[in-house]
Amino acid sequence: MDEAKATELAVKHAAKVDDEETGEIFQALLQMALCDNVLTYGEVHNLLALADALDIDQDAAVLMLCDLVKSEPELEVSFEPDEDED
Repeated sequence: MDEAKATELAVKHAAKVDDEETGEIFQALLQMALCDNVLTYGEVHNLLALADALDIDQDAAVLMLCDLVKSEPELEVSFEPDEDED
């Protein structure tokens, strides 16, 4: 399953998440995106789409991402479009 299909599937099922667990779910998604120590443009796009699907304010989602990024000293941030976004 490619990244776009995985995001589509997650967005579809996000409505089933209990409101009290959305923050924990989003934190887990952030950690999964950073597990390869590279944060890509596409991952940020998908994370923000998932935050929206989880009904998390976009500003709060960005701040959560920033908080996690600052705690990962070896993280690389790629500003290049993902290879499959041509």
